Amino acid sequence: MKKNIFFVIPTLESGGAQRTFLNILNHIDKSIFKCTLVLYSKKGEYLKNLNKDIDIINLNVSRSLFAIPKLALKLLIYRPEIVFSTIRYVNACTVISNLITFKNSKVIIRETNNHSAAGVKKNIKERIVSWSYRKANLVISLSNGVKKDIIKRHKVSTSKVITIYNPVDIEFINKQKNEKIDEKILLEQLNKKKLKLVTVGHLKYQKGYDLLIKSLTNIKEKISFSLLIIGDGSERKNLEKIVQQEDLEKNVYFMGHQNNPYKWIAKSDLFILSSRWEGFGHVIVESMSLGVPVISTDCDSGPNEIITNNYDSFLFKNYDTKELESMLKKFNNNRSIIENVRDKAITRSKDFEAKKITKNYQEIFLNL
Repeated sequence: MKKNIFFVIPTLESGGAQRTFLNILNHIDKSIFKCTLVLYSKKGEYLKNLNKDIDIINLNVSRSLFAIPKLALKLLIYRPEIVFSTIRYVNACTVISNLITFKNSKVIIRETNNHSAAGVKKNIKERIVSWSYRKANLVISLSNGVKKDIIKRHKVSTSKVITIYNPVDIEFINKQKNEKIDEKILLEQLNKKKLKLVTVGHLKYQKGYDLLIKSLTNIKEKISFSLLIIGDGSERKNLEKIVQQEDLEKNVYFMGHQNNPYKWIAKSDLFILSSRWEGFGHVIVESMSLGVPVISTDCDSGPNEIITNNYDSFLFKNYDTKELESMLKKFNNNRSIIENVRDKAITRSKDFEAKKITKNYQEIFLNL
């Protein structure tokens, strides 16, 4: 008999947590597991990539508080052996929903970020989150750095927290890289630049794009480069203003949200991750799988667990824009440094291949 699992997440809109659930659901062994995706709202661009054999329950709510009674009712009706959720308030909602049913479902929650590094204050909501984490049967961390934060921040027993890195669908990414680029004028402009840089993510304070742009100011007269910023978010207007102030409009291009960022990454020389903090750094592995080396901040948490510095990609000190400037100048003057790590980057990315990582999840689901 198949083991029945509920996967709980608000939507399948773009994001690392959503990509992780998508990849697990698409690669899990359906002969062993009966998987149901429970969404607060049935929306998101990743829905089109979800395998058709996955059942979806739409709770039709906007917040975790409103989801609790509806999720509890679904648990009573379907009685899954395991309920698996991700994102901290969703995790709290899932634990509470399960407790009020008085049933025997096992709850696994997955933490996506280093909230101490993010400076999240321990208010009443966070105390509820901490309590719920201690009540869960198992807590999965996406990096060892986040695992340490979970244990310290939420006072969860070390024996209940395990690290499983993010699964990355390398086969899908390598198919996407071949999609035709329609923006011919932009592509021609980019090809005129000697060093082509790219970054992908939500435009918010965490991602450090302000620091990245300001570091480029000091090299614009010394090297020919372009930077594509792919993504949208609350900081976009502020970042565009900085680009204008620093006279970088001929170098920095805001691409907005792209359904397929991989075709742009594949045509770049280097991917830059400038985050102030991370949970894992999904885009690092995605870029490396395309043979595009990464320059990343050595921030808490994740990048230094993926990258072996100066071997398969590169790390620089968090907030140290001078070091980033120096690295970009060096790579521009000696392109062989980039070429020498491409194959190593591809090889390292295979450690995070979706089928391989999903087997780790399957083992947890079977043995819990």
